[in-house]
Amino acid sequence: MHKTILITGATSGLGLALAQRLSTQPGLHLVLPVRNAQRAEQLRAALPHASLSTPLLDLARLDSVRSFAPQLSAPLDAVMFNAGVQSADAVIRTADGLEQSFAVNHLSHHVLLRALEPLLQPDAIVGWTASGTHDPKDRVAKNFGFLGAHYLAPEALAQGQYASAPNAAQINRDAYASSKGLNVLSARHFAARELGQRRYFSYDPGLMAGTGLAREQGVLVNLVWKYVMPVVSKMLKGTSTPQGSAQLLARILLGQHALPNGAYVEFSGTQNPPYLPAQESIYTEQLMAFSDRYIFA
Repeated sequence: MHKTILITGATSGLGLALAQRLSTQPGLHLVLPVRNAQRAEQLRAALPHASLSTPLLDLARLDSVRSFAPQLSAPLDAVMFNAGVQSADAVIRTADGLEQSFAVNHLSHHVLLRALEPLLQPDAIVGWTASGTHDPKDRVAKNFGFLGAHYLAPEALAQGQYASAPNAAQINRDAYASSKGLNVLSARHFAARELGQRRYFSYDPGLMAGTGLAREQGVLVNLVWKYVMPVVSKMLKGTSTPQGSAQLLARILLGQHALPNGAYVEFSGTQNPPYLPAQESIYTEQLMAFSDRYIFA
């Protein structure tokens, strides 16, 4: 087997667990973008026997995203858009003036996919790490203050304009959940327009306490998330670990677990209907048209 798989957000959590699992496959090369040389060194230390490359990419800067694809030349058999951020008390904007969760979790991955399309193999598999937080009926997400995706106008999402949110903390939760909803819509959109053999999906890894997602939260929240929640979460339905969630995800990316094109699948293998906008096709076309504006500077 000679395959090349690209994974964003592979320096910790699910991304790292996925890279570690895939690195045991003979003939597999991993492309793991990193923000700086220090992250590259950490990855190589964590994956000492892997065949990998670590090109520089900062998903919080669109100029970095636009200049990334020309660094690559090998055809890609699979791509996993896994990197994600969630802000804490303050609403953070990127250098491009965009709300951070929208920019990193959705827009940069969209621009990156458009740039990588010429490198995708005819039967490539492309995935997005989504989240149950996008579903307002998700009980676990509700316990953490998530109210589900808000399918607002793309311009409003890009600016973090959640009028119903009482404070910045709720804006950030809404922005994160909404960005995960956009990940689901992206997979469904590209699957619907696919005329060949490429496959697209979105993946809910479950609540993975102890991962780095809370790194921008306060010190107390980080301590609870890292040390207390991994114990408590064992009693909660819909929870997992990075290693557990990486098992099925690796099989999907290797083509060993087939899914309907555009599927939204949980780490358990269950395919529940995702939460969608009332007029999905119209909304998604508006979203894609807005996102395509950022392909070029």
